[in-house]
Amino acid sequence: MCNDSCRADRNNQLTSSFLKREKKTDNITSPYIAIFDGQEIVRFPEGITEIAECGFLGAPLKTVILPDTVTSIGRAAFLGSAIESVILPDGLQTIDDYAFAACLHLRKIFLPQGLEHIGTGAFLGCARLETAVLPDSAKFIGKEAFALCRNLKM
Repeated sequence: MCNDSCRADRNNQLTSSFLKREKKTDNITSPYIAIFDGQEIVRFPEGITEIAECGFLGAPLKTVILPDTVTSIGRAAFLGSAIESVILPDGLQTIDDYAFAACLHLRKIFLPQGLEHIGTGAFLGCARLETAVLPDSAKFIGKEAFALCRNLKM
């Protein structure tokens, strides 16, 4: 599913393969990189529109804050990461397959109005997930999107 090019480098710097901006002419690596704070919090800058496939696979992040410009979270983007909380933007339309699967510390997820697509296994195996609020706008919820979330109350 993912290859080594889908990860942050040794200094936790991101390259253009992780993030896409609204304007293709902008240099995404500087100053448009995510800001890591002790490898626990990542805040993405405004203008980022997509989190690419496997971008933060297994990352030691506790909190993720996405700007309102993000419309899509790619396949396995945060698979197996240490996320405890994530703030999803109002403009988010797609959470792709396995985007947050096996995030064992994730407890709550508030899915914004306007979200239309929740991919297969998007939250599969998030064992501590207790709360998921689904928006009325959801048109597609993939197979096993919330499977093996044993503490989930919807």
